[in-house]
Amino acid sequence: MRVAAALFVLLASCGGVSEILEEGEAAEARGDGDAAGRAYWRAVVEFPERAEGWAAYGEHLRFRRDDAAGARRAFERAIAAPRGGEDSRAFAWRGMGELARDEGRVDDAIRCFEKSLSLRPLADTHRSLSALYATERRDFERAARHARAAVDAAPGDPIALLQLAVQLRRQGAAGEARAAFERALRLAGCDDRGAAAGPIHC
Repeated sequence: MRVAAALFVLLASCGGVSEILEEGEAAEARGDGDAAGRAYWRAVVEFPERAEGWAAYGEHLRFRRDDAAGARRAFERAIAAPRGGEDSRAFAWRGMGELARDEGRVDDAIRCFEKSLSLRPLADTHRSLSALYATERRDFERAARHARAAVDAAPGDPIALLQLAVQLRRQGAAGEARAAFERALRLAGCDDRGAAAGPIHC
Protein backbone atom coordinates (compact mmCIF):
# COMPACT_ATOMS: atom_id res chain seq x y z
CA MET A 1 0.00 0.00 0.00
CA ARG A 2 2.81 2.44 0.87
CA VAL A 3 4.66 1.69 -2.38
CA ALA A 4 1.50 2.32 -4.40
CA ALA A 5 0.85 5.56 -2.53
CA ALA A 6 4.45 6.73 -3.02
CA LEU A 7 4.27 5.93 -6.73
CA PHE A 8 1.01 7.88 -7.03
CA VAL A 9 2.57 10.90 -5.30
CA LEU A 10 5.66 10.72 -7.54
CA LEU A 11 3.59 10.55 -10.72
CA ALA A 12 1.35 13.37 -9.53
CA SER A 13 4.40 15.52 -8.77
CA CYS A 14 5.95 14.76 -12.13
CA GLY A 15 2.68 15.61 -13.87
CA GLY A 16 2.41 18.89 -11.98
CA VAL A 17 5.87 20.12 -12.88
CA SER A 18 5.42 19.00 -16.49
CA GLU A 19 2.26 21.06 -16.83
CA ILE A 20 3.97 24.17 -15.47
CA LEU A 21 6.95 23.69 -17.78
CA GLU A 22 4.59 23.30 -20.73
CA GLU A 23 3.11 26.68 -19.79
CA GLY A 24 6.61 28.15 -19.91
CA GLU A 25 7.38 26.56 -23.27
CA ALA A 26 4.09 27.84 -24.70
CA ALA A 27 4.92 31.35 -23.47
CA GLU A 28 8.35 31.15 -25.11
CA ALA A 29 6.79 29.96 -28.36
CA ARG A 30 4.62 33.08 -28.49
CA GLY A 31 7.57 35.31 -27.58
CA ASP A 32 6.48 36.12 -24.01
CA GLY A 33 9.72 35.75 -22.07
CA ASP A 34 8.29 37.27 -18.90
CA ALA A 35 5.45 34.75 -18.71
CA ALA A 36 7.92 31.94 -19.42
CA GLY A 37 10.14 33.12 -16.57
CA ARG A 38 7.19 33.24 -14.19
CA ALA A 39 6.23 29.67 -15.12
CA TYR A 40 9.77 28.35 -14.65
CA TRP A 41 10.07 30.14 -11.31
CA ARG A 42 6.78 28.61 -10.23
CA ALA A 43 8.11 25.17 -11.17
CA VAL A 44 11.13 25.49 -8.87
CA VAL A 45 9.09 26.99 -6.02
CA GLU A 46 6.38 24.33 -6.13
CA PHE A 47 8.66 21.40 -7.01
CA PRO A 48 12.13 22.26 -5.62
CA GLU A 49 13.13 18.58 -5.51
CA ARG A 50 12.77 18.07 -9.28
CA ALA A 51 15.60 18.59 -11.75
CA GLU A 52 13.28 19.53 -14.63
CA GLY A 53 12.22 22.86 -13.18
CA TRP A 54 15.73 23.91 -12.16
CA ALA A 55 17.16 23.03 -15.58
CA ALA A 56 14.47 25.05 -17.40
CA TYR A 57 14.79 27.99 -14.99
CA GLY A 58 18.57 27.96 -15.34
CA GLU A 59 18.35 28.07 -19.11
CA HIS A 60 15.86 30.94 -18.91
CA LEU A 61 18.24 32.89 -16.67
CA ARG A 62 21.21 32.13 -18.92
CA PHE A 63 19.62 32.72 -22.31
CA ARG A 64 16.87 35.26 -21.66
CA ARG A 65 18.10 37.19 -18.61
CA ASP A 66 21.88 37.06 -19.07
CA ASP A 67 22.14 36.14 -15.38
CA ALA A 68 25.17 33.83 -15.32
CA ALA A 69 25.38 33.57 -11.53
CA GLY A 70 21.68 32.77 -11.15
CA ALA A 71 21.81 30.29 -14.03
CA ARG A 72 24.80 28.51 -12.49
CA ARG A 73 23.00 28.14 -9.16
CA ALA A 74 19.90 26.79 -10.91
CA PHE A 75 21.92 24.31 -12.98
CA GLU A 76 23.73 23.12 -9.85
CA ARG A 77 20.36 22.58 -8.18
CA ALA A 78 19.21 20.57 -11.22
CA ILE A 79 22.31 18.38 -11.14
CA ALA A 80 21.93 17.73 -7.40
CA ALA A 81 18.12 17.36 -7.40
CA PRO A 82 16.89 14.12 -5.82
CA ARG A 83 14.14 13.69 -8.42
CA GLY A 84 13.96 14.07 -12.15
CA GLY A 85 15.35 12.38 -15.22
CA GLU A 86 18.79 12.22 -16.74
CA ASP A 87 17.57 14.41 -19.61
CA SER A 88 17.24 17.32 -17.19
CA ARG A 89 20.64 16.75 -15.62
CA ALA A 90 22.20 16.42 -19.07
CA PHE A 91 20.57 19.72 -20.06
CA ALA A 92 21.89 21.36 -16.89
CA TRP A 93 25.45 20.17 -17.66
CA ARG A 94 25.03 21.58 -21.14
CA GLY A 95 24.03 24.91 -19.57
CA MET A 96 27.10 24.81 -17.34
CA GLY A 97 29.17 24.26 -20.47
CA GLU A 98 27.65 27.29 -22.15
CA LEU A 99 28.44 29.41 -19.09
CA ALA A 100 32.05 28.20 -19.11
CA ARG A 101 32.31 28.92 -22.83
CA ASP A 102 30.97 32.45 -22.32
CA GLU A 103 33.73 32.98 -19.74
CA GLY A 104 36.42 31.76 -22.13
CA ARG A 105 37.02 28.51 -20.23
CA VAL A 106 36.91 26.32 -23.33
CA ASP A 107 38.43 23.18 -21.78
CA ASP A 108 35.95 23.37 -18.89
CA ALA A 109 33.13 23.89 -21.38
CA ILE A 110 34.12 20.76 -23.30
CA ARG A 111 34.23 18.75 -20.07
CA CYS A 112 30.73 19.93 -19.14
CA PHE A 113 29.39 19.15 -22.61
CA GLU A 114 30.98 15.69 -22.53
CA LYS A 115 29.45 15.09 -19.10
CA SER A 116 26.08 16.06 -20.58
CA LEU A 117 26.52 13.61 -23.47
CA SER A 118 27.52 10.85 -21.05
CA LEU A 119 24.05 11.18 -19.48
CA ARG A 120 22.00 11.67 -22.67
CA PRO A 121 22.91 12.41 -26.32
CA LEU A 122 20.95 15.66 -26.43
CA ALA A 123 20.75 17.55 -29.71
CA ASP A 124 21.32 20.79 -27.73
CA THR A 125 24.66 19.54 -26.43
CA HIS A 126 25.82 18.36 -29.86
CA ARG A 127 24.87 21.80 -31.20
CA SER A 128 26.88 23.48 -28.46
CA LEU A 129 29.93 21.35 -29.22
CA SER A 130 29.57 21.94 -32.96
CA ALA A 131 29.60 25.70 -32.39
CA LEU A 132 32.52 25.51 -29.96
CA TYR A 133 34.71 23.35 -32.21
CA ALA A 134 33.94 25.54 -35.23
CA THR A 135 34.50 28.86 -33.47
CA GLU A 136 36.96 28.48 -30.61
CA ARG A 137 38.94 25.47 -31.84
CA ARG A 138 38.58 25.82 -35.64
CA ASP A 139 38.25 22.03 -35.70
CA PHE A 140 35.73 21.76 -38.51
CA GLU A 141 35.84 17.97 -38.68
CA ARG A 142 34.60 17.66 -35.10
CA ALA A 143 32.19 20.53 -35.63
CA ALA A 144 30.67 18.66 -38.58
CA ARG A 145 30.48 15.42 -36.59
CA HIS A 146 28.56 17.08 -33.76
CA ALA A 147 26.33 18.97 -36.20
CA ARG A 148 25.41 15.67 -37.85
CA ALA A 149 24.78 14.06 -34.45
CA ALA A 150 22.48 16.97 -33.50
CA VAL A 151 20.40 16.48 -36.65
CA ASP A 152 20.31 12.72 -36.08
CA ALA A 153 19.03 13.32 -32.53
CA ALA A 154 16.49 15.97 -33.57
CA PRO A 155 15.75 15.92 -37.33
CA GLY A 156 13.18 18.68 -36.93
CA ASP A 157 15.52 21.16 -35.20
CA PRO A 158 16.13 24.13 -37.53
CA ILE A 159 19.21 25.31 -35.62
CA ALA A 160 20.87 21.90 -35.88
CA LEU A 161 20.13 21.89 -39.61
CA LEU A 162 21.64 25.36 -40.02
CA GLN A 163 24.81 24.27 -38.23
CA LEU A 164 25.02 21.16 -40.38
CA ALA A 165 24.50 23.25 -43.53
CA VAL A 166 27.41 25.51 -42.60
CA GLN A 167 29.71 22.55 -42.03
CA LEU A 168 28.60 20.84 -45.26
CA ARG A 169 29.35 24.06 -47.14
CA ARG A 170 32.81 24.14 -45.60
CA GLN A 171 33.34 20.58 -46.80
CA GLY A 172 32.34 21.54 -50.34
CA ALA A 173 29.00 19.71 -50.27
CA ALA A 174 27.07 22.69 -51.61
CA GLY A 175 24.00 20.73 -52.74
CA GLU A 176 23.53 19.02 -49.37
CA ALA A 177 24.17 22.31 -47.60
CA ARG A 178 21.50 24.11 -49.63
CA ALA A 179 18.97 21.35 -48.93
CA ALA A 180 19.69 21.58 -45.20
CA PHE A 181 19.37 25.40 -45.24
CA GLU A 182 16.06 25.21 -47.08
CA ARG A 183 14.68 22.56 -44.72
CA ALA A 184 15.73 24.66 -41.72
CA LEU A 185 13.89 27.70 -43.11
CA ARG A 186 10.72 25.67 -43.72
CA LEU A 187 10.79 24.11 -40.24
CA ALA A 188 11.33 27.52 -38.62
CA GLY A 189 8.39 29.01 -40.51
CA CYS A 190 10.51 31.35 -42.62
CA ASP A 191 10.04 32.26 -46.25
CA ASP A 192 12.82 31.91 -48.84
CA ARG A 193 14.27 35.28 -47.74
CA GLY A 194 14.38 34.31 -44.06
CA ALA A 195 11.39 36.43 -42.98
CA ALA A 196 8.91 35.00 -40.48
CA ALA A 197 5.57 36.09 -39.05
CA GLY A 198 6.44 35.15 -35.47
CA PRO A 199 9.49 35.03 -33.19
CA ILE A 200 12.26 32.67 -34.32
CA HIS A 201 14.98 31.42 -31.98
CA CYS A 202 18.38 32.29 -33.51
